[in-house]
Amino acid sequence: ALPEDYPVWALQARGLEEHELPHANVSEMATAYIQAIQTIQPEGPYHLLGWSFGGTIAQEMTVQLEAMSQQVSLLVLLDTVAQPNLIQNDARSDEEQSNKILESSAQSLGITDEVIDINNESFIKKLIHKMSLHRLIPESTPPETFKRTVTQMISATKLTASHSIKPCEAPIIFVRAGMEPIPEDPSMFDWSTHTQNGVSHVEIQSSHSAMWEKEPSIAIANMIVQSLNAETSGNVIRTKEMDSKK
Repeated sequence: ALPEDYPVWALQARGLEEHELPHANVSEMATAYIQAIQTIQPEGPYHLLGWSFGGTIAQEMTVQLEAMSQQVSLLVLLDTVAQPNLIQNDARSDEEQSNKILESSAQSLGITDEVIDINNESFIKKLIHKMSLHRLIPESTPPETFKRTVTQMISATKLTASHSIKPCEAPIIFVRAGMEPIPEDPSMFDWSTHTQNGVSHVEIQSSHSAMWEKEPSIAIANMIVQSLNAETSGNVIRTKEMDSKK
């Protein structure tokens, strides 16, 4: 949904490929992601965006980049929890949690004629096919690779709960999924204590799990373009002011 002159680079967690050792914590993951983006763009300013757990990583990347004297001029967090200590430990087994994730996915994709189970190959193949139609994953994704993805989703909750958020300097744009219930504790999404330069709040009509769909994506992309255009205009104004003082 972004214009062609705004390229997007996605980052993949270690552990999705066979025989890979997953990241031990959010800090380690952020360091690996920074190393990856610097092979494309060695110097800032950087524009980072993360959805849900990805936002936790993007904010930690910002902290680490600023410690390296690099600038992050845009940090967009899509429905990312600001208080990891409020996340309750899930007492269910990993298999039970996997099936809960699969149940939610099946419901959103209209799969009603299969036994929802991580070990049901027929169901997993049908789910992969449906997800590929929405361009979420390739049709060729092997079932074992998909299962590792689900395992990573469960791990993400555990990594978030154990992560300690440090403040960053970058301003934050927090995008809330407006169709989700308001949390009992409003600090759940209060990022103001984690940045020195304020938080802009945007709400879009979407559920948390549907923020990738067409209409929410367009709304998010438009907001990003406006923010980047404002940033560019600000740079032009500052340059003119500097020139006038010479």
